[in-house]
Amino acid sequence: LRKLFRFLVAVEDIPIKIRVYFVQNLEELITDFNEIEKLDVIILTVNLFDPKSIYQYSKDIVEEFNEIYYFQGVSILVGLDTEHLFKKQASKNLRISRYHLEEITRYLNLIYCYEIYNKNEDIIEIYKKIFNDFIFRFRYSNPELFEQAQLYGKSLVKEYNGQFKHF
Repeated sequence: LRKLFRFLVAVEDIPIKIRVYFVQNLEELITDFNEIEKLDVIILTVNLFDPKSIYQYSKDIVEEFNEIYYFQGVSILVGLDTEHLFKKQASKNLRISRYHLEEITRYLNLIYCYEIYNKNEDIIEIYKKIFNDFIFRFRYSNPELFEQAQLYGKSLVKEYNGQFKHF
């Protein structure tokens, strides 16, 4: 498997285990299905200053990914403003417009579309959206289990006394 990072966070006192996989393309996720098995969120990124990067995701490969994983989760297309994020010299390349990014999001049948211009604020906004969707679904799909998870989360937060990432 490619790069894997693991986190444990608490959102509204609900403990959430997070596994983040960094891959170059969706084909890698499809190939590694037996090692991963289940995904709840997929974030596809494009470089806003590389018009070719928008074409790395075809409708066919996104549909194949959805089929293999029986994917019913949150899907997001994120345009990265690499010049601002990495403080690069302004290039002469054309920038992918917000409108075009939204069109590609609809074409690929993804749920959300974001641009990351400010690394910290924009990334936090995306994570909050993902976590809020998760909490909403969990709360209304199984209220009893949600309450139990909240109690357990509160005890974890106390036990780790501030070392726990809390959103």
